[in-house]
Amino acid sequence: MKNYFQTCLNKSCYYFLFLCLGLYSPAGLAAEDEVAGRVVATRGAVTAVDVSGISRELERRSEIRVGDTIITQADSFAQIRMSDAAIIALKESSRFQVLAYSYDGDPANDISTMSLIEGGFRTITGAIGDGNQSAYTVQTPYASIGIRGTDHEAVITDAL
Repeated sequence: MKNYFQTCLNKSCYYFLFLCLGLYSPAGLAAEDEVAGRVVATRGAVTAVDVSGISRELERRSEIRVGDTIITQADSFAQIRMSDAAIIALKESSRFQVLAYSYDGDPANDISTMSLIEGGFRTITGAIGDGNQSAYTVQTPYASIGIRGTDHEAVITDAL
């Protein structure tokens, strides 16, 4: 009877361990915890949806994390200062995602990859764009944008 109880207890512990490991995602947690920038200003309804699908309202000084999708509603805008001092201004009715963002001052390791899903934005590049232009990209459903200067603007509208 003692062996049977010990065997059941061991199996239960193993199943619990595998369940915990299955639910734990180090890649998702690492990306979610990495702060890419902070909100400087907002007007109207501006939200961020993280990699797990949880939505939060954004206001001045709110953190923007790697993996966040920032959404501005009609008559809304957001201005964000990234960790490398880049400025991103999102227009109304926009969806913008931070796919990868890491700045440690080493141009070989710095990366800025973002995606404009819909709407529009204007940006002034920071240290990542200045140090290594190939490390900075903005993806859209139609093209990938690299930089040739210090500021640029993109808008996606419905085709007529």
